[in-house]
Amino acid sequence: MFEIQDFESYQKLLDEKQTFLLYGKQVNCSVCMADFPKVERLVRQYDFPAYFVDLEKVPMLKGQLSLFTAPVVILFYSGKEFHCQARMIDFKQLTQQLERLSPVR
Repeated sequence: MFEIQDFESYQKLLDEKQTFLLYGKQVNCSVCMADFPKVERLVRQYDFPAYFVDLEKVPMLKGQLSLFTAPVVILFYSGKEFHCQARMIDFKQLTQQLERLSPVR
């Protein structure tokens, strides 16, 4: 997974990528740290483009996407939010959504 370090990088992704996953985390979030490697393995398995952002470092993104909790996983399709999960990630459901979008790329 690649890190998004500023809002402009996020905007560029929306413009250039058909589909991608965005994982939002915070530094002192134990659930974020526990879920991050699981999400990483999943996107590798599906060869799915994935990015992560430290929500404390990019507060404009936090506000723009109305992210009030972490961790958060957002799947984007055609520049729009397709699927979102926050706080408690249902990996079965996330897997189904990745399967659904994988052939689209």
